Amino acid sequence: MTFEDQDVNLANQPCAASHAARATVERARVGAALLAGARSRRAVLGAAALGVLGVAAACGGDESAKESGGDQPITIAKANVPAVDGEPFQGSDGRFYLVHNQDGVLALSRTCTHMGCKVPWNQSEACFHCPCHNSKFDRNGVEFAGPAKRPLALVQLSVRANGDVVVTPDKQTDRKEYDPGQAAPYPPGSA
Repeated sequence: MTFEDQDVNLANQPCAASHAARATVERARVGAALLAGARSRRAVLGAAALGVLGVAAACGGDESAKESGGDQPITIAKANVPAVDGEPFQGSDGRFYLVHNQDGVLALSRTCTHMGCKVPWNQSEACFHCPCHNSKFDRNGVEFAGPAKRPLALVQLSVRANGDVVVTPDKQTDRKEYDPGQAAPYPPGSA
């Protein structure tokens, strides 16, 4: 079966519904066509690489490449820190959420621990709900439904004396569960 013979329906795929995903599928098709007509080793390897990049981009690889901006810290002003159990604040770079619970503040990665899709906060469900494979994570980032088997990663943060929170998106830690010690006390000095 060739790539063209496969039925690729992006209309019902939330993670792949964007124009970028459609373009990556087209790049994969072009790569497959090049591979089919290749006559030299270099042409075969080039076409294979193009196909792999197209598939990786469709699965979220492109998003990661666009977002990697080094380990520049992002400061969240005290006024933007959510109230205890309030709606999470999405970081300006779109890679994390800041949540505030009874234990303090946490910065949670938006990357699903199942397949790497970006996980949005769903206010009506009061949870993080991955649109790709239906994993759900509670306010502390702990999985409770779907195929994900571990919580959202913690993103490094520090709390300044004035109440601002500094988050470093590229510094993340995987975890197996939520522990109150993972939250930084907030407001400052409340520990």
